[in-house]
Amino acid sequence: MTLLAPEAALTAGLLTGLSVVALYFLKLRRRPMRVSSTVLWVQSAADLQVNVPLRWLRLSALLFLQLLAAALLSLALGRPATDAGAAGARQVILVIDRSASMSASDGVPSPGQERATRLDQAKREATRLVEDLSRTGSAPVALVTFAAEAEVVLGLTGDRRLVRDEIAALTETDQPGDLSRAMRVVSSLVSGSGGGEESGQPPALVILLSDGQSGEGQTESVGDAEFRFVRVGPASGAGQRANNGIVGLAATRDAEDPSLVRVFARLAGSVGEASPVTVSLAVNGEVVARRSVTVPAWTGSGEIASASVSAEFRAVGGAIVTATLPGGDLLAADDAASVVVAPAIRPRVLLVQPVKPEETAGITPETLLQDVLSELPLERFERVTETQYAGFKTEDVASGFDLVIFDRVTPASLPQTATLSFGAGLPVPGLELQPDRTQGGSYVISWRRGSPVLRDVALDALFVEGVRPFAASGDEGGIRLEDLAQGEPGSLLRAAEVGGRRRLVAAFELVRSNWPLQPSFTIFLTTAVDWLSGRAVESAAVAFSTGAAVEVIVPGEASRVTFEGPATFDAPVEPGTARRRVAVGPLPRAGVYTVSAGGLVTEPPVVAVNLANDVETSLVTRDVVMVAGRSVESGGAGAGPRELWPWFVLAAALVLLIEWALFSVLGRS
Repeated sequence: MTLLAPEAALTAGLLTGLSVVALYFLKLRRRPMRVSSTVLWVQSAADLQVNVPLRWLRLSALLFLQLLAAALLSLALGRPATDAGAAGARQVILVIDRSASMSASDGVPSPGQERATRLDQAKREATRLVEDLSRTGSAPVALVTFAAEAEVVLGLTGDRRLVRDEIAALTETDQPGDLSRAMRVVSSLVSGSGGGEESGQPPALVILLSDGQSGEGQTESVGDAEFRFVRVGPASGAGQRANNGIVGLAATRDAEDPSLVRVFARLAGSVGEASPVTVSLAVNGEVVARRSVTVPAWTGSGEIASASVSAEFRAVGGAIVTATLPGGDLLAADDAASVVVAPAIRPRVLLVQPVKPEETAGITPETLLQDVLSELPLERFERVTETQYAGFKTEDVASGFDLVIFDRVTPASLPQTATLSFGAGLPVPGLELQPDRTQGGSYVISWRRGSPVLRDVALDALFVEGVRPFAASGDEGGIRLEDLAQGEPGSLLRAAEVGGRRRLVAAFELVRSNWPLQPSFTIFLTTAVDWLSGRAVESAAVAFSTGAAVEVIVPGEASRVTFEGPATFDAPVEPGTARRRVAVGPLPRAGVYTVSAGGLVTEPPVVAVNLANDVETSLVTRDVVMVAGRSVESGGAGAGPRELWPWFVLAAALVLLIEWALFSVLGRS
């Protein structure tokens, strides 16, 4: 046992103890009275012997009981507490949840505070734990926070003031929570610190402060560490929580009329009653529609209830579409969501073939691709020979076309635009083709049905001959390759991203396959043009989640990417020699950001980042989290030292009761 406030106990003990003893030093004063008997003369004579201001202390049972009661009350003021394991731990790791739901304003406020977020409550609890730990031991403390990612804010340190300062500096995020990531970080801290049963040292202590929303799934073990959970926010069965949020937003252009944009928004609520809400849809900041909908009630279990609204508007150019709710509920991060809609421009395609189509007649290798491409809804379609293409400037190809298709032609250099190659390959490590050495043909054995290029394509009837195997080049120059279809000779279709552009290579010539005669070829070519060019008429608008990285294309000389919006986020990137796609984030706040790379233009220049997470919007709290297959219940404030002062007050009251009874008995005798 230890005292959390020893100064208060010492001060109270001295004052009360001296006061009780001082009363026993005072003389007993009697009022002079005439009596008719001399029986009491002996006692009167004794009283006269001490008829002075002070007298010697007379020990008695009453004095002992009064001093004992004073001591118990003084100890109660000193906040006696049992260790509860904290002082004996070799290290203490505080884990604080910073996910979006922790920004909900239904936390327990401190005295004098009207409202508090769950994170405010967690920070206050963490600070109190650090102060209590300072009185119960000298174990080093580490601070870990988590949302979509986990971060070691402060490594193990004995500086309690530094820990308190770091806790006070924590801020909310709009990211979903992932407790498993935090547990992986904690596990590395615990395993890297030594100690445990094998070394004879006490285990580490891990204290999680969270609303429990991120702890439903399975997490990794924290080794030999003792794990405790402090739930913040309302209890799991606390009743209604007034919150509605936008959990999904999508926009798409009409295939027949690209200027027409359709917007779809999905809304969800927290535990409570069905509530009417009005959604405002704005295009580039101007409200174009308002829709009213009733968000159905959710019981707190099962699938989260939701409602949908839709609207239409016209926009030829690019647009930022934003859906907003009135707000004023418990969570602000889900009251708005945005998407960036690309301009209504159809793909521009350049087809490069060995000879001019006018020099041929009938069905030839040259006409197989031309016939299908001419029927696609393209903004621009040109056909040139290999010789004509060699005379084009690189910048003219990049500015004039979204996709270059090479049919049995290998370019001298890689164009700065998306490419599709049949039977020739590209001058890129991993996409080059070797001469055909195969005997006979091959059917497709397997293909990636989840690929955006092949998701609607069946290749089980595709038969090819003259497959040219892809050339091996070690680590492929650091390029990530993806084989989409496999045959007996090896890979038949391979995709990669080089210079920030998508590349797709078929290791066979169309004329040496039965593919052009199958419906799947038209579907494949339509999907490939849309996917490679990235400018499909019917493609959805682009938005990113706060729980995932944001992908942008940066120039080769860029070394940093900066996002300016609800918050400023700056991240270094590896410099390169060509345009490339980089992943940055996740970003901590939802909203619309402008993107730059050290003054250089990125693609896209504007991105939208949304919370769009129905679990976070539900504001669910849990009193139990799962850690390595074990259920851990919330210990509330008991996660720190367990205070015993109520028992000391009760003991003091009992002692005073005994003292009063003894005084009554002695007074009658």
